[in-house]
Order: sequence, then C-alpha cells, then structure tokens
Amino acid sequence: MRKAKLGLGIGLATLCLLFSTGSNSSLRADDKTISPAAIDALTKAIEKLNKNVEALDIKLTGTDTSNNTTNLTLQISKLTSEISDLKKKLKELEEKQPYTSKRIDLANSNKPTGTVRFVNKYFLSTTVVLNGQSYLLSPGDDIAFRVPTGKFTYQVLELQNSIQYRTLNENKESIITISTKKDNDS
Repeated sequence: MRKAKLGLGIGLATLCLLFSTGSNSSLRADDKTISPAAIDALTKAIEKLNKNVEALDIKLTGTDTSNNTTNLTLQISKLTSEISDLKKKLKELEEKQPYTSKRIDLANSNKPTGTVRFVNKYFLSTTVVLNGQSYLLSPGDDIAFRVPTGKFTYQVLELQNSIQYRTLNENKESIITISTKKDNDS
C-alpha cells in the first residue's frame, strides 16, 4: 500500500514535470494562444500535488523510525517546489493580457449609425460573426464596428450555439464582452 501511494506521488510529479518542461507550446507563458484546457490541467495538477504533499506529511509524522523518512522528506520538498513552479506559471498565464483596439466601418455613410464593440477577455482567439461577416479576435482585442442603426446579429462561434439578435440606436454603443461567463453581452 505504501509503495503504491509513493508510486502515485512520483507518477504525478513526473506528469507535472512533463507539463512544466515539455514541448507542449500551449503551456508556455510566452505563447499568445493559451487554451483553457492547459490552465485547467495545471490547476488540477496543482490540486493533486497538494493532496500528495498532505498524504506524505501524514505518513511522515506517523513513522518516526522508518527508513523511508528521508525519501519522503525529499519527495515532499520536490512536490512543494513543483507546486510553486506551477503556481508561478499559472499566474503568468492569467496576467498575460495582450491589447489591441481597432475601428471598422461597416456602415453606408447615408444612414444613421451606432457602434458595436467586441472585447475579447477569453483565453483564446475567437471568431465573431457580425451581420454575416466573420472576424477573428485575439485574446485582449477590443474592436469597434460602425454599423447602421436598427437590428443587427452576432455570434461568437466558440461560445454560442445560435445567432444573437440585438437592436442598435443611433449614435449609441453596444458592448459585447467575450469571456467564459454564460452571458457574453454586457
């Protein structure tokens, strides 16, 4: 039983090392396209490592004359270090917010217009379809579209299953924030 639990801890440590040093570019802090799955994987790895550290602490305090005490202490130290590294990488990923602001004119100059603004706070690039035209928004992008007043449609393909219908008044702005929240319209 003891060997099985130690093996699990070593296996998880190895998995975390693969995440933190592997060639998987979606986990590097310098990558501009960070998948939510990568952040979830890091978060779950941190949680599992925390549980293993707690289990090893319990074993260590329960065995005062065991030959495995030194080995357990080294494993706890290694896991604690890996947890700190993973937390640092996760914080770097969360703080990385590139910013781009653009204005696109889709209106005929003879008609009254308003502005539809998309702010991408999602971790990934997203495809927005506005009045039948698609646009790619990188994470952190803030893009304003001048459109004719009246009804307009939009859809964030990665997050919404159906087209959304809104009404835009003259010289008004409709801000649509793209995030992991259910309600993407603010």
